[in-house]
Amino acid sequence: MKNKFRRVLSIAIAIIMVVSMMPMAFAADETNVAAIGEIEYASIKAAVVAANDGDTITVIADHEIANNEFATSTVYAQFDSYVEILDKAVTIDFNGKKVTANPELENNVSSIFFVGATGSLTLKDSSEAQNGGLDVTMGENTQAYSLIFADGNQSKLSIESGDYYIDKIEDGYSMIYAAQTG
Repeated sequence: MKNKFRRVLSIAIAIIMVVSMMPMAFAADETNVAAIGEIEYASIKAAVVAANDGDTITVIADHEIANNEFATSTVYAQFDSYVEILDKAVTIDFNGKKVTANPELENNVSSIFFVGATGSLTLKDSSEAQNGGLDVTMGENTQAYSLIFADGNQSKLSIESGDYYIDKIEDGYSMIYAAQTG
């Protein structure tokens, strides 16, 4: 009788342990795509927002930027951007990973990356093949003005390595668009 009780108790404890670990197992299924040091983020945008001046953001998984990740630019309200870098320096290391997007938006897209004010962006791919980067195919009714938009006489953009592609760009603009304001 005593052994039977221990056996039932052991099984009950095992079941409780398995059930209590389920939320952690399901949470682990969510793939983070970027990291600053050991801290991981669900998007490059979240990592840029959390970054301190001078941080390197490493892309740790291939990622497709969803339409709902674009937002109205805080600088140019008629455009949407994926992420704005305004007053800090960040490096994005694609680490052999591809970031893709196929935006279908009401506003035109000014850029995936908007660098303004005193912002600084360095793009690179530290992988041996150096084939990580951005691959953007615009939606049928959405025009892009640039993959990267650098605005202002103090913003800075450096591209060290990686592959970058955008399929259609509004007339008069380019993959990288620079404007001097102020």
